[in-house]
Amino acid sequence: MNQDISISRLLIENLPIAFAYHQIILDRQGKPVDYIFIDINPAFETVIRLKKDQVIGKKVTELLPVINRSGFDWIAAFGQVAGSGNSACFKKYFEPLGGWYEIVACSDRPGYFAMLLRDITRKKKVQKRLRENEALFRLLVEHMGCGLVVEDCQRNIVLANQAFCEMFSIPGSPEELQGKNSSFLVEKAKLLFTDPHHFALCLEELIAGRQAIFDQEVRFVDGRIFCQDYTPVLEEDSSIMGHMWQYWDITGRKQIEDQLRYLSLHDQLTGLYNRAYFENELHRLSKSREFPVSILSVDLDGLKLINDASGHLPGDSYLKAVAEILRRSLRASDILSRVGGDEFAALLPSTGYNSGEEIVKRIQSRVDQYNRNHQDQLPLSISIGLATAENKEQSLKKTFKEADEHMYRIKLYRGVDARAQMIKTLLTTLGERDMITEGHARRLEKLRLTIGRKIKLSSKQLSDLVLLAQVHDLGKVGVPDHILFKTGPLNEKELEVMRLHSEKGYRIALSSTGLSGIADLILMHHEHWDGSGYPLGIKGEEIPVNCRILAIVDAYDAMTTDRPYRKAISKQAAMAELERCSGSQFDPHLVEVFLSVLRESDEDEDS
Repeated sequence: MNQDISISRLLIENLPIAFAYHQIILDRQGKPVDYIFIDINPAFETVIRLKKDQVIGKKVTELLPVINRSGFDWIAAFGQVAGSGNSACFKKYFEPLGGWYEIVACSDRPGYFAMLLRDITRKKKVQKRLRENEALFRLLVEHMGCGLVVEDCQRNIVLANQAFCEMFSIPGSPEELQGKNSSFLVEKAKLLFTDPHHFALCLEELIAGRQAIFDQEVRFVDGRIFCQDYTPVLEEDSSIMGHMWQYWDITGRKQIEDQLRYLSLHDQLTGLYNRAYFENELHRLSKSREFPVSILSVDLDGLKLINDASGHLPGDSYLKAVAEILRRSLRASDILSRVGGDEFAALLPSTGYNSGEEIVKRIQSRVDQYNRNHQDQLPLSISIGLATAENKEQSLKKTFKEADEHMYRIKLYRGVDARAQMIKTLLTTLGERDMITEGHARRLEKLRLTIGRKIKLSSKQLSDLVLLAQVHDLGKVGVPDHILFKTGPLNEKELEVMRLHSEKGYRIALSSTGLSGIADLILMHHEHWDGSGYPLGIKGEEIPVNCRILAIVDAYDAMTTDRPYRKAISKQAAMAELERCSGSQFDPHLVEVFLSVLRESDEDEDS
């Protein structure tokens, strides 16, 4: 999906037609009074004669004040598109840009609209000159960007250009067509057009109607799409003297429009329908005969915890996994949408409550299967709410609300267990990546507790110290192995990634009932006595005493234990280094206490 979005962006950026995306501004009565530039492409920069950074965020009335003095209310017209979601096409003189433009406007969500502008000023001028001078007409016809053919009232070809011949695969020069009856084009159409009968019928209707008609689509069997314009050629007394046809290749424009329409109805990450489409279908089904209608409200549990622990890319992969599980569990007639960040919803036409429950069981079974197949990662957990409208008298909007409330009750009921299981998995992962032996870990715990008792910490502080020692590096589960186990020194970029683990661990701990009490300690366990630590830069006794103890003991452990990037140093060298950093990195009083504990343990071993 990300690739599709990149391709769409590339198409828009390289489109020769000007593209702009806007947000409508309404007054207090809800009347459109202005619009803001959200995005433009390079072609639009050329049209407006301003760079993108001079345009984005500005109101149209600031950049093009003449729009309020226009003979046509453009702001109201674009406001109608943004409010209704319908598309519109205009061929008018656009005063703000001082020229004739073909403008296609469409909306992907309420309050916003996109526009494509094609400068047709030249086309308008050409049409005027054609009426004034036949010689100039013949010269310009060959240089128009469209295929053109002119017939007399007996349907004999008077004039054609090379572009017309190429569009319709007609061999020879345009001059060779002069005098031929255009009926041969109907036969040609049988090979070229997807619906030749309709094409021939339209020609006859246009001629009989004697009215200029623009923007009729003609589709070729090779996939090309042309826009057909018809203009009757009139005598001075308004009698018909002939017919003029123009054909424009709009294949590229239609592809962009289709892509914009797709993006306006689909979620870009999962490829599912989006909330706008879901609400439209909700409204449609409320008037249908497809009752009973069941609605599922589905929420991915712990997305914030996943993002905090592993980053947004893994979080996105969980969202895509949920989307795929739901897609495989539902029928083709069901309408599945992503309606929020971690929220999905499904409309199940002609489905009673009992059938809906079977679908819920099928989804949960596939979630269980997914977790069995992915035991090396955080468990996938979803909460599902179900509600059913038995007939038209029951509002589908209320039914959706009931399903949503049901889902949240389930989420509250099992949310603690789901988060606890995720935290347990994270701690297991952290333990598997730690090379410290169980015996060594017990000795470090004993050292920390000995210091704590010597300075008379409370029983709660001591228990927090034990827990902090076990989980202070919880945020490192999101640090890539190539950084965590790098054998050489970390570069500046790698250090930035490593230093984020305190904040990640803090956010993860806040989401766990069992760890939220020491979340602040996890955040501050890398602060230094002189304020040079991270992430807060606090100093002295602003740093909790548990963090100051942990810093000393962990530094001693790091120096006296082999690490991927260096060999261990001696106990005496490590003690000397602690004394050197006393008063800068470490609490000087606690360093004295810790060194005395080490010396006492040496004496106990000697005795």
